[in-house]
Amino acid sequence: MSNFDLSLTGTQINAALNKVHNPDATPVNGSQNMITSDGVFDAVNDIQFANLNNSLVKTDLSSGTNNTTLASSAAIKSYVDNAAAQNTNVAYFTASDGSRTSDGSISGFTETSDPGNFCSTDGTTIGINQNCICTVIFSGRFVRSSSNNAWSVDMRLYDNNYFTSHSAFGLPSTNNYPFNDTDCKRISYSSGFNSVFKNRTMYASMYLDKAYHGQATYKECTITVIRHFQA
Repeated sequence: MSNFDLSLTGTQINAALNKVHNPDATPVNGSQNMITSDGVFDAVNDIQFANLNNSLVKTDLSSGTNNTTLASSAAIKSYVDNAAAQNTNVAYFTASDGSRTSDGSISGFTETSDPGNFCSTDGTTIGINQNCICTVIFSGRFVRSSSNNAWSVDMRLYDNNYFTSHSAFGLPSTNNYPFNDTDCKRISYSSGFNSVFKNRTMYASMYLDKAYHGQATYKECTITVIRHFQA
């Protein structure tokens, strides 16, 4: 075997062998030491957000998408929230809380969201575009005084001022007065219609019906209209 002259000194050779024989257990920034395969495995499987280059993280999805960056959870949430808020086929109306001692419609409805501009309200009734197919969801929390067992809430969906009381629900009662917030119980109802080619505006409202006496209180009343088709 021919001789081979090493360009390293004995001290340098010893130092290099020590690095191989005694590798670091975890990677260290700036270190020239060897790393165990276990340390490399753990490091690769524990990559944190801070380890990513800023150019790899997308914080605003409204500017477009690609296949070379990752979206942050904040960017995804913002995108979903904005998309939901801009859904042109969902209209949402909320009434102010109140009480009644006589028959009458729940009033104080205001538009919470209607980006598609296919509904309107006068404060009591929700008007819905002609010639469409929609689902209407009524919801609210109600309670009545225990001295009267006849209060009901009627969820009305109609056209041409005609409706039937097929959606009247008796209100829960309580002996508490004034009423506690927990006394008000949730009542929800959904219905739908198809007014395509009928050229009629549909209407939705919530009506409290009292037969004798007493008081009814309502909270968190909402009417939501979901449009499935518009002719």
